[in-house]
Amino acid sequence: MLKYELLLFTVIFISLLGGCCMSSADKKATCYNQQKIEGGLSFEKRKIVLHNLNDTGIVNAVFSFQNRTDDTLFIDTVRVSCGCMGTNYPYVALPPKYKGVITIRIDMSLVGTSFAKSAVVYLHNRQPSVLRIIGRKRNRVSTANSYKK
Repeated sequence: MLKYELLLFTVIFISLLGGCCMSSADKKATCYNQQKIEGGLSFEKRKIVLHNLNDTGIVNAVFSFQNRTDDTLFIDTVRVSCGCMGTNYPYVALPPKYKGVITIRIDMSLVGTSFAKSAVVYLHNRQPSVLRIIGRKRNRVSTANSYKK
């Protein structure tokens, strides 16, 4: 009778957890309910700060990365937070130890004096990575409101 109760408790306990892998060794393994695996690309920087930018033109923010996993990875897409931005990223398989760059282009004529933008990198079956770009245009000295004697 005790074995039956223990078995019943184990089944209920596992079903409440959603059938997810439990051991610490399996943390990187895919769970039964197809949760996405953490990690993937290792970025040199996840945030770039830009200063003294022109009012017009295109600014490129370049994020260097490396595949530090033992798996071949694929970038599904890179989504940007604003229509003033565009992307360029490798559309190929990323084998282990692969080094590459993701370039985010910002049209300066479409952003304000100070801005904070983001891009989300979606990998196949992995958690997404968020990249941030913070910037400020040059200080402009306005003579329109200056007082002349």
